[in-house]
Amino acid sequence: MTTPDVTEWVSALRSATDQAHDRLRSARENAVAAEYSLISDDRMARVRFDGALRLRGFDIKPPAVDHYSATELASLLTRLYNDGRRHAFDQRERDIDRDFRPDRTEEEK
Repeated sequence: MTTPDVTEWVSALRSATDQAHDRLRSARENAVAAEYSLISDDRMARVRFDGALRLRGFDIKPPAVDHYSATELASLLTRLYNDGRRHAFDQRERDIDRDFRPDRTEEEK
């Protein structure tokens, strides 16, 4: 068995790190874009709803408890995303622990 060249390992590690950083940057950009989109959509929906009620002669606002504001929704989506990532990371750690524990039987390997 030949020993892999250290430069190959370093190169592969750098490549994997760069890819991970790119994915993280892209996820952050998408989250920011989604938040701006939610805020914009929420404002437009409120304006349209208020306008529709006023056109029909009503002078009331939509009740705030019936829907999330854009900021609340963005916060909720962020929490769900982070919880999902945390769950995936925990599952991966469990898989690694399972795969590399010393007391595994031959059937488990």
